Amino acid sequence: MQSVIDALAVMGGVGTTNSLRLAGVSRRSIEAGVFAGTVQRVARGVYALPDADPLLLHAGRHHAVPGCVTALWQRGCGWSGVRKNRILPPGMVGPSLAVWRIAAAFP
Repeated sequence: MQSVIDALAVMGGVGTTNSLRLAGVSRRSIEAGVFAGTVQRVARGVYALPDADPLLLHAGRHHAVPGCVTALWQRGCGWSGVRKNRILPPGMVGPSLAVWRIAAAFP
């Protein structure tokens, strides 16, 4: 059985209960890691190593996963041509959804 620390390290430092269970980590191992302080519970069903990337911690706290733009930025790739569009579906009243269109510039 894989340890919770090893599984989280493979996942980049942050993982969900489900992903840990699929990696072969028992619920008792997760609970023991939290109790011992070697693993942090950052949100319901989301666990992290104490030295996990702050960006991944932030995403985990909100039950989110970094997307394409974040992955590019995190890997040091630049981008240009950022343009923000507002979208409001037909018949909808209220705040619009912000959509970012980005032209990536790979080194």
